[in-house]
Amino acid sequence: MRRQIMQVFNVYFKIIKRNFLTLMIYIIVFIFFIVLFVMTGNSQPTANFSEWKSRVMIVNQDTESPLTAGLNDYLASKQLW
Repeated sequence: MRRQIMQVFNVYFKIIKRNFLTLMIYIIVFIFFIVLFVMTGNSQPTANFSEWKSRVMIVNQDTESPLTAGLNDYLASKQLW
């Protein structure tokens, strides 16, 4: 069993060695984009958050139940309509 596990790792490292240049290109491009996004990101937190109302329409095609009444009451308390 141990010999099979080592064979897997040996094959893995052979593949890594064979494709080392390609892997390095991907890693360098990835790091470049990370640095680019970090440098261009806005460091000031957004402090102008405001709630806004959404227009919601509920169409109840079943009979009135405590579940639908509770949902309507909850949405009304959040002033969504």
